[in-house]
Amino acid sequence: MLASPFEQQFRAYFAHGVSSPVALSMLYLLRRDASQCFGYDPNTYDVTIDQPANIGTVLFPGVMTVFAGIDLIAKFYAGSEAEQSPPGTQPADSWKHSAGPRLKKFAEEYICGNPTDAEILYQLRCALDHSFSLWAKRRSNGDIYSFTLSPPDAAFPDTLLRTKTGALGETEAIIYIYELHKKFQESLIAFEAAYYQHLDTTPDDLPVFQSLLNHYGFMQIAQASTFGW
Repeated sequence: MLASPFEQQFRAYFAHGVSSPVALSMLYLLRRDASQCFGYDPNTYDVTIDQPANIGTVLFPGVMTVFAGIDLIAKFYAGSEAEQSPPGTQPADSWKHSAGPRLKKFAEEYICGNPTDAEILYQLRCALDHSFSLWAKRRSNGDIYSFTLSPPDAAFPDTLLRTKTGALGETEAIIYIYELHKKFQESLIAFEAAYYQHLDTTPDDLPVFQSLLNHYGFMQIAQASTFGW
């Protein structure tokens, strides 16, 4: 068990499903919003149970919410929210201090399993979040990506994405977005267990967890006048 108050903070932050946390974490609210965008009742949705999507969908915002969630949890995964490596950073740790590499590292380990697909997911994230489009150009080498967002396809069960080379040499990727949402929700459960074990065995990292909670932890929902406006 983590030292107090970290145990309570951890459990509240990673609360999900039908639980009623004592405080509303940003992650808890994001999980709910993502599930609702994909047509699930956020009050009953649980990724560990096979449930039909039975309410209206808003799929573009749903995919964008998933990527915002990966961006968020990747900060905890890396133990950093920095956008520039501090002096003395070892080259092997430089990925921790930039949003893109953090997202790709988390996606590779918890969502897609390989760096090629992680790069494709990152490029889709950039296309949607920066331009609300399905086209991206990779800054480092000029590679072009075009995307198709697809509902489930019985011919490709449990498939996250497929790619082919287009007529102009671009990477064409079809992303099965319900599988993306499912893998994202599952990744949070897997990361929660791994992160708890890490903090339990490496208590020196608890201040890093606290620092991230200070910026990305919990939300109060109240009238603006409550905050002096």
